[in-house]
Amino acid sequence: MTAFTMEAGRENFGAGAVESLRRFLYRVAAGFAILFLIVLLLVLLVPMAILGMLYIVVRSVFSGFGRGARHVEAPAHQPIPDEDGEGRENVRVRRPDAE
Repeated sequence: MTAFTMEAGRENFGAGAVESLRRFLYRVAAGFAILFLIVLLLVLLVPMAILGMLYIVVRSVFSGFGRGARHVEAPAHQPIPDEDGEGRENVRVRRPDAE
């Protein structure tokens, strides 16, 4: 018998019925905790995700009824005028491939 085996104690060599029962009960409790968390995930998270998707779809459908057609008064980017109000001409950059 080596010194390591002598110092290891009862943990590695079967500590008895009480220790085995305690380990078994810890494993059973851990299994129940894992099952509880999985059920909680399925019961809470999945329905909330489904309700969120339905909310987005319904909101997008009803938003189309309230506003009517979108009408833009002016384009997003105004064209560059040929000259400003003081007589100066605006210079445009000419690209060689545009000619």
